[in-house]
Amino acid sequence: YSKLSTLNSKLFRTFAPKLQSIINMEQKNFKRTTVTAALPYANGPVHIGHLAGVYVPADIYARYLRLKGRDVLFVCGSDEHGVPVTIRAKKEGCTVQDVVDRYHSIIKKSFADFGISFDIYSRTTSKTHHQFAADFFKKLYDEGKFVEITSEQFYDEETKQFLTDRNIKGECPRCHAHQPRQCHQRQPIGEESHETLVPAIGAVSGVAGGVDSERTPRMAQQRVWSVQELVGWRFEATCRDA
Repeated sequence: YSKLSTLNSKLFRTFAPKLQSIINMEQKNFKRTTVTAALPYANGPVHIGHLAGVYVPADIYARYLRLKGRDVLFVCGSDEHGVPVTIRAKKEGCTVQDVVDRYHSIIKKSFADFGISFDIYSRTTSKTHHQFAADFFKKLYDEGKFVEITSEQFYDEETKQFLTDRNIKGECPRCHAHQPRQCHQRQPIGEESHETLVPAIGAVSGVAGGVDSERTPRMAQQRVWSVQELVGWRFEATCRDA
């Protein structure tokens, strides 16, 4: 009984704030509602923490709106473009496509088995997603809100690639945490150029049979795309089949 009580208490603490958010949203009279949740990276299976913290609350809200006769669409999908996917492919010694195909199927089946009631569960490699993203960024570009800038980032000479935050180790100069992806003071990595991590060590996963290869990277300039401030910006699109 005590274990069950503890479990119920933990579940209540997890869901109570989210259910309060649902109540607050219900006070707004929307004509129609699109419900979504964080897109899981297709680099591994989902676990109970993902379900309890993200997908069950969203599912509760979608089911609630349906019961009230509201016009609602619950949409989500696998993120197949992130750095974690490429890291997984290197570690497993296979292609990125092999990884995303395998884990997308596993993730989609897990959601179905658990009863998450998505109206659409797709993937970011779908033709629909590619076209929508292209339309979105083209509109930004045409309006001068999507511009190319020069950014200084860590660069690995041996692998000939710029390093993401997942491929950098070191000590944060502000909070002194070791190997932080984001410092304890909630400042994103990369804002302070070469002063971000001391010392900076590049770690490219998957090198030498899956063992991280570490070397000191140098700072180099890279041309990157940047989205400008979008206060009040709107984008309209026609829905297509997923």
